[in-house]
Amino acid sequence: MMNRLNHSFKSPNLQYNLYSIACLERELLKSVTFRQELYHRTTTMWNSVMMTFNAIDVETANQSPGNICQIGICSVKKGKICGQWESLVNPETNFNSINVKVHSIRDADVKSATTLPAIYSQLCEEVQASVVVHHSPFDKTAFGQATYKYDLHPLPVR
Repeated sequence: MMNRLNHSFKSPNLQYNLYSIACLERELLKSVTFRQELYHRTTTMWNSVMMTFNAIDVETANQSPGNICQIGICSVKKGKICGQWESLVNPETNFNSINVKVHSIRDADVKSATTLPAIYSQLCEEVQASVVVHHSPFDKTAFGQATYKYDLHPLPVR
């Protein structure tokens, strides 16, 4: 059982806990009480692993996804919102009226805002090695094109 877990999980604590549960399960499988406790422990561990992530959203100035004008991040730990970060970004390009109708951000709103390269290290710190979720492939494409536009490394996420 241990060999299979070594390949499935990178967290030593989670791996050890699951191995311990598997050993106990072998010994006490016939006990209804134990099976209920096993279910509770497994569900609790699963929720703490799966319910920790950063949700990210971007808005763009025009039809080019790489022209990001706002970034927002919401951090969720164990199923609870524990932090938020947002920043207006000067995309250094023109705004399209269709995009402005969607998000109400205008050229004047970002004229004094910083550019993506200036805040990129802070953005990377916010999402460092975390699971990042987004609403659509658009957000992933926007970051890909924006990092290419400014010759930045990809976001350090899983």
